[in-house]
Amino acid sequence: MPVAVTWDHVHLRSPDPEATAAWLRDILGGEIVRAPGRIDVNLGGAKIFIAPLEGDNAVNPPPTHILNGFMWALWGVFDYWLATSNASTKTIFNRGVETLLHNLDRFDTGYWSLYEQSGTHLKMLASPFYHRLHIVQLRVMSELTGDARFAEVAERWEGYAQRGSNRTRALIEKSVFKLLHY
Repeated sequence: MPVAVTWDHVHLRSPDPEATAAWLRDILGGEIVRAPGRIDVNLGGAKIFIAPLEGDNAVNPPPTHILNGFMWALWGVFDYWLATSNASTKTIFNRGVETLLHNLDRFDTGYWSLYEQSGTHLKMLASPFYHRLHIVQLRVMSELTGDARFAEVAERWEGYAQRGSNRTRALIEKSVFKLLHY
């Protein structure tokens, strides 16, 4: 069965968010929307969030470990292995799978999935979109690896999403997080 995946937004860091937003507006016809701490650009329905890159660092502290991004990266490594049959690439993929399995419980709150691990006091819960994406990605990981543990977590998280009280709790906690951190 084919899996339909869409994306809601993209995060960018820029040393000059104003110039980046102006370029997206002028060249691609984007609409600039100002938000606290960042500039958003609506580009034909796709949202681009542009935050300042502070100092000379490519990553602003605290560093984040984003669950869906790690799985996307693993899929890129897997695709490269399929294209090249490079043994060291397969080793990198397998180690990434081990890392994901080792840390997956850290993204499980017992009622919803976390979007990231960032070291903030409040945990950043996944939005409903990203919670569903995590479930789909975990099912794909189970298919790619043959490891049923991914499917088991996907089923558990699907159960979380089916409970109205979990959805309500996640929405409230996500809203509080955004109010305090954005």
